Amino acid sequence: MPPEREGRAHPKPEPGAARDLLGASRLATRLRAHPVIRLLIPLFPPAAGLAVGKALLDYLPQPLSQDAARYLVAALGALTITSTLGWLRRWLDDRSSRAGTNGGDAGVTPLLPGIQSPSTNDLFDASREALLNAVVADASGDDELIGWTHFYHEAGERGRRPTAIGTCYGLKSMLLLGGTDPRFRQHRVVETLWQLQVPEGGWSARTQSTVGRPEVTAWVLSALLQAGGDEERVANAVQRCIEVLDPKADPVGWERTFVVATTLSVLGRVAAAASFSARLRDLLLSGMVRDPEHRLRCWGERLLTGTTEGQVVPSVPHTARAIIALRRTDQTDGGTGRAVNEAVRWLVAKHDLANQTEHIRRELPEFRSESLVVKHFTAAWIARMLMLVEEDRYEGSGELLHEAVQLVHQLQRDGVWEWDNKDQPIWMTYQGIATLRLRVLRTSRLPG
Repeated sequence: MPPEREGRAHPKPEPGAARDLLGASRLATRLRAHPVIRLLIPLFPPAAGLAVGKALLDYLPQPLSQDAARYLVAALGALTITSTLGWLRRWLDDRSSRAGTNGGDAGVTPLLPGIQSPSTNDLFDASREALLNAVVADASGDDELIGWTHFYHEAGERGRRPTAIGTCYGLKSMLLLGGTDPRFRQHRVVETLWQLQVPEGGWSARTQSTVGRPEVTAWVLSALLQAGGDEERVANAVQRCIEVLDPKADPVGWERTFVVATTLSVLGRVAAAASFSARLRDLLLSGMVRDPEHRLRCWGERLLTGTTEGQVVPSVPHTARAIIALRRTDQTDGGTGRAVNEAVRWLVAKHDLANQTEHIRRELPEFRSESLVVKHFTAAWIARMLMLVEEDRYEGSGELLHEAVQLVHQLQRDGVWEWDNKDQPIWMTYQGIATLRLRVLRTSRLPG
């Protein structure tokens, strides 16, 4: 990953501010959900009314005490206070409910309750504009390459050319955002992805060698499938993805949860790869590890095998990614459903949204090696996972989903998402857009 640069576009508040806001929101949510607090809240209006009535009885002018009017005034005062406070509580609950379901004025959909935020249209428009401004073109070869680099800031550097990862995620983002703009030449971006293939087929990251790697090939395939790429070329790329993820050809990738889950997420939707997808599904299921703290099964960075036994540490983002991958495959067998259910329960119990960084190192001939740095946007993976499963079945999942979506929203400014070290990778904006878009689609209501 490139070193941190000064003077980048799209500055945002320190990540600590987002964490402070998230912590305050979490405390408020938990206090409101506490059984004692929930019991006391309805009792507050009548208690306040009684207090006002008692005060009136004690402090009304003495001559009035000889008359029944004194008691009548006190009773009316108590009733007024009780009614007013009760109405105020119902009004606040109603506003909270409306915010929680993203209601509001026509054409304006607030993203999150309790946060001053732009409408979804404004935020997505800002994302689209930032992506279009980050497009780079390279005409140094026979054909012009048009796409995206890995980071936003690189678009302003001379000599930068599109990368496979930046371009596929830029394309996926633009397809999610929709809309038409003459600056976005989709057919040229798609053709650029084909031209970025390595000589033997497939795709690799710029920090990797000229050998096609399954994780990058799966990412690019996902974009091409969404963009409607040429069927024959896509079929050949699918076959290449199957060939490069093999225990003999790629023993490192074969035991990595991230690599297997990423590949399964894409090939699980391709009919021609059904048998291989089933094999990957079984590999994921057999690679689960049991967390001794919560006594539930989950996934770690590596899959549990005979060679990795005792070395696998449970991981939140890897578990979320594995669940998403399995949800996109055949769910008819009971083993998959039980594994997903147990892993979701573990994630809810763990309640952790911290990002993680993974290093995948592969050995090459002649004592060389290659490395891929994978950054896991944990809040986005947790939110998308919970929105794929029936989160209402899991106690505490609603609170976790709310916090995850909040954090995803807080980590962007002007439609561009930013990593912990201020880097602004294109893939992170895609994951932010995908998460918020899915949330809005699930919570929006038709008028009437």
